[in-house]
Amino acid sequence: MIYPLVVNNRFKVRLVAMERDGPQKIDPDDTAKGEFYIDLDTKYPPVSDWRIIAADPRSTDLNVEASFQLQWLDHVDTAEIAEDGPPRIIDKSNYPYPWGANVMVFEHWLGLGRKAPLKLIDPNRASRREYWMINGNAARRMVQDLYRFNVNQLGVANDTISSVYVPKLNAGHVTVTLYEHDFSDGRFAQGAKKSFGSVGLFNLRDTGFDDRVSSAEVIHTYPKVIHRDVH
Repeated sequence: MIYPLVVNNRFKVRLVAMERDGPQKIDPDDTAKGEFYIDLDTKYPPVSDWRIIAADPRSTDLNVEASFQLQWLDHVDTAEIAEDGPPRIIDKSNYPYPWGANVMVFEHWLGLGRKAPLKLIDPNRASRREYWMINGNAARRMVQDLYRFNVNQLGVANDTISSVYVPKLNAGHVTVTLYEHDFSDGRFAQGAKKSFGSVGLFNLRDTGFDDRVSSAEVIHTYPKVIHRDVH
């Protein structure tokens, strides 16, 4: 069983075989290799069975076969390449996910395929409200921003989203709600929806919402920073 580190969701599998007839130096005829690429975005699911053969193309003397199964994967951030090693996760607060503090939607499960961020920027903000949060004798002013993404703003084609990533933010937290229909659709009010408020990567087929998303809302809740004049 193999648990690969995946860079851009595509990686090479190589099998090298060497035959030793004795303590002498290995002859060129005593080596063989086989290799191929696995592209998780386009052709193959993460859980799959594989076989690779290393054979000497000049003879049938050396023929080695290995079988393995992909069970899971760890994404590797390519934003920064370490000089002394492989790519690594940069945003430790969101480890083991490489997308940092961005809400993301994906075409396939496990964060594979086409992807797009649901950016928490002013053009996407639909409303803002403020309220007091009371905890015992303490009170804190809170802000809640609502961001809306219609069917044309999701960045992934209608009814093809299969996973969603909810990040951990430096300030506050987010809740992502996915809707079956677009906001302008007459069926919107009667359509199904799913909300995700915990940090992590969620496969929508586990909730019965695979390939059903047509719009989304993101609510960002955080404490208001109150500036006081100092004299």
